[in-house]
Amino acid sequence: MKAVTVAAVAVAAALAWSLPGGRPPVPRHRTPESARVPVAPVDARRNASRALAPATVDAMGLADDAVGWAADGDGLYLTTDRGAVWRTITPPNLADQDVSDRIGALDAVGRDDLWLPLEDVPGLVPYSQSTDGSVRGEGIDRSTDGGQTWTFTALPGCLQGCGADLGVDFVDPEHGFATTGPSPSSSTLVYSTDDGGTTWVRLAGSLPGWSAQVTFTSVLDGWAVSGPAFGRDGRSTSPGGVLFRTTDGGMSWSPARGLPSGDRFGLPTFFGHDVGVVVSNPEGAPGRATSVFVTEDGGVAWRPRRLPDIPGLRDFEPRGLGSRFAAPGPEDWKIDTGSSVFTTTDAGRTWTQATPRPRSAPGSVSSVVFSTPRDGLAVTLPPGCTGLTTVPDGRQCFPTLVVSTDGGRHWSPVRP
Repeated sequence: MKAVTVAAVAVAAALAWSLPGGRPPVPRHRTPESARVPVAPVDARRNASRALAPATVDAMGLADDAVGWAADGDGLYLTTDRGAVWRTITPPNLADQDVSDRIGALDAVGRDDLWLPLEDVPGLVPYSQSTDGSVRGEGIDRSTDGGQTWTFTALPGCLQGCGADLGVDFVDPEHGFATTGPSPSSSTLVYSTDDGGTTWVRLAGSLPGWSAQVTFTSVLDGWAVSGPAFGRDGRSTSPGGVLFRTTDGGMSWSPARGLPSGDRFGLPTFFGHDVGVVVSNPEGAPGRATSVFVTEDGGVAWRPRRLPDIPGLRDFEPRGLGSRFAAPGPEDWKIDTGSSVFTTTDAGRTWTQATPRPRSAPGSVSSVVFSTPRDGLAVTLPPGCTGLTTVPDGRQCFPTLVVSTDGGRHWSPVRP
């Protein structure tokens, strides 16, 4: 491992979470929003690492069932062996950049084929090709050797001017989809590739709102959540959160059926093609309850499941429960509020509650991921911290990485 900061070494050395072997039905690997956390200035994070504070991390997630990733301001890191060894795989066009602030969620199929969205990267565009003198650009880096080398490709017409929040989702090494919404449009454009991302084609269909997210269970079947939409005056015209479905490879989209109208939704997690889980109103909505819905027939019908009685639910807004809900299996779900961990092993029919150690304040957990019902990681603020600030005893409040190997009952901070 080369050129890794102290914080990243901590991630590499101490993150002992298990990823399932083989390729059984597993969740589709979409965790960009839930895994993205408030970011402190790069210099402050580096100083905190040198002071042997708990390791900080700005983004993390599962790229595939056997591939985990993490990013900080200095680099992008990948593990393919349950976190025992991490490699630095930062693409060269992100050198000297605040890496975690310039990327979307890493996507992977197997251990070798990787795709990384790049957003607003300075120096990516040659000056001779720049618009209005700006050399910032966006696109997708691809690796076919596990991150050792990378090749950059821009989406058609989107080297500049297509905004942030690029997303990619591949169903196999050749077939994948990408989304981006060009400003000032209030729609998200959808692209497809059948050669691994060497070339992309814009599809006829689009999705309402800015920065929609997609996940595909096959080359034809996919799901999307619309992003927020804005009028010409810049004011919000829709909060987004409408669940859409395609059955023709993204050429056309229609609102998903069988779900309450008026609810907002997160991106579904699918286990294979038929079984899926989706959270409604994940960030809270006035007059709307947060619920979990399950499908066992590929989305033809959805059934509601009971959530546990969680006191002070409004304390978790504006992020709500969406970033604290994890589904490592079709019937194994978890909700981590910081002060309690709620677990179900029968798809929400019954729930158990445990007090994690150490106990954190409600809402202090900003994101949680479980690769198995026992092995998880979370990003949380240290005790006494309510934001990115300094508490009276002089400690700086940075989002820190904690790990669990017993289903969330005990969490250990990752330290350099």
